[in-house]
Amino acid sequence: MNIHRFLERNHPSLQNLEAETFLQRKLSNKASLTQIMSYDYIYRKALAIYATARHRFPNTEGTRRVADLVADSHSIIYKDAIRKENFKRIISYRLFRSVYEVKSILWFAVAIELLGLIAGILWAVLDPSNAKAFVEYNNFSIGSNHGAFYQTPIAMRVALASQIFTHNIGVAIVVFLGGFILGIPTVFVLIENSVLIGVLGAYEFKNGGGEDFIRLVLPHGLLELSLITLASVAGFRVAKVLVVPTNLSRMAEFSKIINPVVDTLGLACMVLVISGFVEAMVTTYYLNLVLAIVVSLSLAGGFWFLIIYQGRKVPIEDRVPIKQLNIN
Repeated sequence: MNIHRFLERNHPSLQNLEAETFLQRKLSNKASLTQIMSYDYIYRKALAIYATARHRFPNTEGTRRVADLVADSHSIIYKDAIRKENFKRIISYRLFRSVYEVKSILWFAVAIELLGLIAGILWAVLDPSNAKAFVEYNNFSIGSNHGAFYQTPIAMRVALASQIFTHNIGVAIVVFLGGFILGIPTVFVLIENSVLIGVLGAYEFKNGGGEDFIRLVLPHGLLELSLITLASVAGFRVAKVLVVPTNLSRMAEFSKIINPVVDTLGLACMVLVISGFVEAMVTTYYLNLVLAIVVSLSLAGGFWFLIIYQGRKVPIEDRVPIKQLNIN
């Protein structure tokens, strides 16, 4: 049997669906429950026909015509299932949910950063000459008697903060785009950046610039690291679609993650704006050590609290009342 004979055999059902689709468009929201149930039955019957056609006669013109008819009907039956989200819902819930719903990827990114940080500290202690060369290769200077951050003049504070800020923006961009290359550049850059921070911090503390390092980096630093973490989560989600096979095509998998990835990057942009504001308005005031730590932990801790608290919360409109659950 070819596609033409198959369509002839099922022509009455497909024609019925086409006629009912035209009728439902005219009725719009005025259709009765009986009419909707009847239309749904016809739709599901046509859906079975399409599934058979796709299995037996893939990539044929007839199968594509059936697909268009079924898709047209689907958009009418389930049109009310698509909720138009307002700005408040997106800001207060959806952005945080985009990160919380992939906790395993988030923990993977954090684990890489922590391992790189520890490796950088150990490298600075065990092999200081090569570690110093690595830092200087990345355009950061280390003082010989004191750390480069030791008693930094006011004129240099903005330059140092801006250098780190610009560096972190570049890292965030690379770790996201690296997801399109199977996530390999994402892993590499996360490790390299964490090692750099570990080496630089260890040298500063070793050479007497530790307190100044914290005062000039920490107030906005943890937020900027959060920015890199968010970008890496988005990158790893892309890489997972490319690497991990599923029953769906890669195009279908990409269509599923595009909104969460955009949400995650949107949240990263918000963090970028906030950390930039803190850097310009707070860091350059050279807060004392305790206040710098308090500001940093408050900002970063508050941000990640929102991801956990808001990300795991289900809005009232998404909850299904118990009486509507079909429990058999």
